Amino acid sequence: MRKFFFTSLFFILIYQLSAQAVVIQEGNTIRIVNQPLSVFNDELKMKTFDQVWNTINDSYFDQNFNGKDWLRIKEKYLPLIEKCSSVDSLHFVLNNMVNELGTSHLGIFTMDQVTQIFSGSPTKGIMGIQFTCIDSKVIVLGFTDDYNKKYGISIGDELIAVNKVNVKDIYDNYEKINNTKISDKQRINQLHLQGNINDTRFLTFKNNKNKNYSVKIKYVKNTTASNPFTIKMIDDVALIKLKTFNMAYHDKLKSAFPKLKKAKAWILDLRNNPGGGENLEGSFIQYVSSDSVSLGSQIFRDQIYNEIINGKSDYYKGPIIILINEASGSASEVLAACLQEKKRAVIIGKKSAGRVLSSTMVMLPTGAQLQLATGNYMTPEGNILEGVGVQPDIPVIYDQNTLKNGEDPYISKALEYIKNIKG
Repeated sequence: MRKFFFTSLFFILIYQLSAQAVVIQEGNTIRIVNQPLSVFNDELKMKTFDQVWNTINDSYFDQNFNGKDWLRIKEKYLPLIEKCSSVDSLHFVLNNMVNELGTSHLGIFTMDQVTQIFSGSPTKGIMGIQFTCIDSKVIVLGFTDDYNKKYGISIGDELIAVNKVNVKDIYDNYEKINNTKISDKQRINQLHLQGNINDTRFLTFKNNKNKNYSVKIKYVKNTTASNPFTIKMIDDVALIKLKTFNMAYHDKLKSAFPKLKKAKAWILDLRNNPGGGENLEGSFIQYVSSDSVSLGSQIFRDQIYNEIINGKSDYYKGPIIILINEASGSASEVLAACLQEKKRAVIIGKKSAGRVLSSTMVMLPTGAQLQLATGNYMTPEGNILEGVGVQPDIPVIYDQNTLKNGEDPYISKALEYIKNIKG
């Protein structure tokens, strides 16, 4: 997420914490801990409601509120707020209210959620399997970590049950309760595949021979924050996987550059990269251009801020291919769009997420925080990406049979392109 939580904002938040939160520092680890709220009453509800509505009314980046009647939205949600009987129900209704504006980087976040985004949850784990939907089926697209190979799962296998509950039954139940057809995005979300470290799930798959098999998956620690940057050489091509933009990535790129500079081509894999810290996409651009490069503009209510990155004299001169998909967001989209418009990179994959707004955090009386979208983003050539995304130069189209061959269609397309440009 572009400018979701910045290092600079982190310290501001520390000093803005309300009486409902306490900051505890243990060595280099900072934890934000909720204290019990005082009495939940009508005064607290209305004070929180008014602060959320007024803050957006005064500081939301778009004075036209994305074409919505913000005053009418207030009138619509006031009776619902009055009926709230708990902090959780209040936050739920407020989230529904701000989501009426239909843009990214707006929402109500509890302090627990803020803590997780800042420093990562010490208990949250990952399954390490990447899924996609093809023809309403949940299909294995890839693996986050090599440890999954020991389970015998293959790319292209279909997930048919979770903890012995048929996936189709889960979807049928969702459609019955919500009286609506489930979307492909909701298909994966409704399986509730999140878990804590050492949790287990029983997953049943159907392989390319139409044989069912079951495996017990154990969740492991998510190392994305500490290890966001990996390199794999495919002959003379460097495959660079960048999972998020943070200072760890910046440092690893700097140390790896002497090796990377010798590669014939780079494939920068930004699939499923949600973004990260402020302007860290710019540090990558420095290594691939000697010129000053525009990062585009941030459009706020009362000003426009243009971002310029200075290149390096010692930079990589070879071809660059960037891989994106529907989960490439924020800083990933900014980097891809800038290098695409500069003709410095070829973009391969699927249209990106279209979530690129600048934002800041505002403390609320309940101890939660309002994420407020404060600025829109415009590319160097004047294109708006919010709600639109980056369109690839070369789209990747695949079906389940393609995946059953065990190949990664994105990387295969990139290697094919490199082969052709090298003659």
